[in-house]
Amino acid sequence: MPGDMNCIFTKVLIPFVETEVGDTGVAAILREAGHTREYLIADHNWVPLALADRLVHLAMEMTGETDEDRWARRFGNFGMDWKPTHEERSYMGAYTMGMGSPQAIYRRIGAVTAQVYRSFRTHVVEMHSARAHFRLEVEPGSFMPRWLCTWMKVTIERYPTNWGLPRAIVNESQCAARGADACVWDVRW
Repeated sequence: MPGDMNCIFTKVLIPFVETEVGDTGVAAILREAGHTREYLIADHNWVPLALADRLVHLAMEMTGETDEDRWARRFGNFGMDWKPTHEERSYMGAYTMGMGSPQAIYRRIGAVTAQVYRSFRTHVVEMHSARAHFRLEVEPGSFMPRWLCTWMKVTIERYPTNWGLPRAIVNESQCAARGADACVWDVRW
């Protein structure tokens, strides 16, 4: 459905909350989601963005974090850290690593993000050997939460680290979560 998020999101959120809060935090997430843990960690399932937004704010409350950007950065970095077991990893991690380079991922970033997010579309405006310009456009009837924008930036920053390279630098000139018509990013790696 338009505006849905793949459960790769909750596949990361549940162990993050488990690490930060413990079993009571996971129980609260499952209760709010109205789904089992098994449902929420299966990367073929989807949840509405509005539910994902509620889950993030619940997780922020349980961790005592009031800064959405800081929380999303911590969450994003947790999600991009290597996971040793299949249960912890998503197919997107294997898929993007299989592309072989940051540039290969960035060339196909529209297709990559469409596999996980139905609330926005990512367009490659320009592509160079070590620089790209992206535009994330919110789908009609949807919205861009601040945490999602920040989480996406962390993901983009972290892709080069899959190959032992330094993080990419993402400079944002417009942000849909702050009222612009799109998120506009200049990415250098």
